[in-house]
Amino acid sequence: MVNIFIQDCYVRNDSNIEKMLTIKKVIIIIAFLFVIIIFIASIGETKKEDKPTIAYPQNEITFIDANNNAMQQAEKAENDMQKDKALNERNKIICANMGKLSVDDWVGGITDIESNSDGHGVLEIKISETIYIKT
Repeated sequence: MVNIFIQDCYVRNDSNIEKMLTIKKVIIIIAFLFVIIIFIASIGETKKEDKPTIAYPQNEITFIDANNNAMQQAEKAENDMQKDKALNERNKIICANMGKLSVDDWVGGITDIESNSDGHGVLEIKISETIYIKT
């Protein structure tokens, strides 16, 4: 009888050990998944912080604002005279605030490069959502 009792205890201990090992495996898997989720979340946060801020020169901001205002006025215009007035006001603002007739450190992206019928290069640059500068 003693042998049977020892065997019964031993069997019970094996099943308890198996349950404990299973529980440990589940805990380790959950901890591993938690670490992965934290790691992925931290990567996403660093990507958001990596976006550089762009400092636009003041004369570019003035140019963009003057053009946007003129476009809004021209869309509301009821006739060509009102459209011309918006264009003239835009030109006055640009001339009064631009200074020299060249630009330095403006921000934009090249949208087209081609050549015309004379063989001269034509460059188009986008400086805002609605404004393109073209040679």
